[in-house]
Amino acid sequence: MDNPGKAQHEPVPVGTRIDTGTPAPRAGAWELVDHADCPGDGTLQAFAPRAVAPRCPHCQAEVTWQLSHLAPSVAADHRDVGRLP
Repeated sequence: MDNPGKAQHEPVPVGTRIDTGTPAPRAGAWELVDHADCPGDGTLQAFAPRAVAPRCPHCQAEVTWQLSHLAPSVAADHRDVGRLP
């Protein structure tokens, strides 16, 4: 680790989209989007970093997932950032 104060990964903004089979770039809550003809549309699912985006849990179609909320990082917790009450 060259610089302990520097983030070890590039920031991934909320709204980032990935398709089925793509590894998630960050941990967080991912929402199934653009799948209006299926009850799976709008499903939220937690992905760990590098977890492979799955098919629709209802119809098994290949789908698009959108990052809805970032998971807090352990480093942020140690800096007292994003701590829950």
